[in-house]
Amino acid sequence: MTHLFQSAKRLPKLPARTSFREDERAHFDYMMERINIGFGPTTEEVDGEPYGGPHFRALSVSPPLAVQLSKFGYAVMSRQGQPKSFTQHDHEMIDLVLPLDSGYWALLAGHTPAAIAGGIRIAAIRALRDGMEQLLTEDEREVVGFIRAVRDGAVTDDMWVRMMERIGSERGVVEYVYLICLLIFHHKFCWAVGAPEMTRDAFDRMLSEFEDGTRPVPPPYEAPSQANENA
Repeated sequence: MTHLFQSAKRLPKLPARTSFREDERAHFDYMMERINIGFGPTTEEVDGEPYGGPHFRALSVSPPLAVQLSKFGYAVMSRQGQPKSFTQHDHEMIDLVLPLDSGYWALLAGHTPAAIAGGIRIAAIRALRDGMEQLLTEDEREVVGFIRAVRDGAVTDDMWVRMMERIGSERGVVEYVYLICLLIFHHKFCWAVGAPEMTRDAFDRMLSEFEDGTRPVPPPYEAPSQANENA
């Protein structure tokens, strides 16, 4: 496949605030705040700017839709790490599987640091990249298989039961499916609008730096509070 790496010419440009109707400007301001907060534990730049900016600016071309999507993300993420729900490890495995399977790597600059912070092994990341799934642990294979099954419409009753036993509740499985579906949207949206990718060399360098200690592992991601969810 042809790799994008840089922002596509079609990537939407953010309109001026004054171009929106008065009743949409609060939504626009909300999204600008969201962009300024940043996107997880990364300082990585992609195509010359901080990770995540192009993606969320493209979403913000329609501020009311962008706000609802952002709030949905906060709502799902407020469940991360809660008893009998998905963990950061489970979450970040989605953000590895979707780009590494598809060959479109826009999510990796931000989510590889978060994956390592969440306890995903560097060896497991390389195994996914290289198609060497025999090098994954049994638990890693089960999570990866479930993510792919949700993506591909291939979930079985047996898979659902095993995931429920692993997470500890049916609610937790439903919340995990919500998150998988949301991240499928973000992955596909980035791809559709032409958000820039992390290069293969930059990805290799990042993994090596985490491995040899020249890049510090960030702390675990703090899930948003209920207040953020309802903001």
